[in-house]
Amino acid sequence: MFTKIRKGPLIGVALAVVGFVAVAPAAGVVVRDDPSLHEVGPDSAFNRVGYLSCAGGTTGVLISPDYILTAGHAVGGVGGHTFTLELPDGPRVYGLAEKFAHPTEDLALVRLEVTTGLDGYALYEGDDEADRIGVIAGYGVSGIGEPDADAWPRGTLRVGYNYIDAAPLAFLQTDFDGGPDYYHPLSASEEVMPADGDSGGPVFIDDGGVLKLAGIHICLTDFDGDGVTPEYGDRCYHVRVSACLDWLHEMNPQLPEPGGLALLAVGLPLIAVRRRRRAATGAA
Repeated sequence: MFTKIRKGPLIGVALAVVGFVAVAPAAGVVVRDDPSLHEVGPDSAFNRVGYLSCAGGTTGVLISPDYILTAGHAVGGVGGHTFTLELPDGPRVYGLAEKFAHPTEDLALVRLEVTTGLDGYALYEGDDEADRIGVIAGYGVSGIGEPDADAWPRGTLRVGYNYIDAAPLAFLQTDFDGGPDYYHPLSASEEVMPADGDSGGPVFIDDGGVLKLAGIHICLTDFDGDGVTPEYGDRCYHVRVSACLDWLHEMNPQLPEPGGLALLAVGLPLIAVRRRRRAATGAA
């Protein structure tokens, strides 16, 4: 499941939740090169990003031993659903016990039935997300330039990069650059875009070699109105974690102090530079 919106800004546009048929596990995030190159294993720094059985398969992020953070529409009801982490000693499956919905944003905190005994990701508490490189992860469908659920169905964790173009109010915005008409400063082996099944997945910021959770994927814009998302030129919006810190700390006193998990064995080259500001080209 992924929320889709038509052309235009997120604020003031009606959101429509669209359902998708469940498929066999295999891939995630739409890429510019080869989806298989973006897979990460259970020994990576992303192994606290897990697969939710809700809505045909979505994504969640461990933020403390007992709690995950995801998109509100990605989890629905918790009864009978599970959260799976792929860890070095094998997969671990946890039942979902209770959901807490954010009062205004498409965000949900979910308590697991039993503790994982694992540290969660630290939350990014800065206000400088815009113009930085985000690390994007998810279990959704994949493809090259646009989703191809037949070739790359949801179920396997994939990771890549995208620039955070803006951080308006409670959201982060990224877009999918590629082809001759779009600005794409990242190489073809780096830039990705969330797709169906990535709802609830993370945008991380590399803060001095530490992964910190900055955003949660919630919706895509069909920028050219052709009914295909995501494809080159489309945009994605993510709930901005730094705008929800008070609620998160109120709901979950287990949240770790600033710190977090080191970027070890990520399987992709680390990008240490900030984004070059765009020239006035008209690109989204």
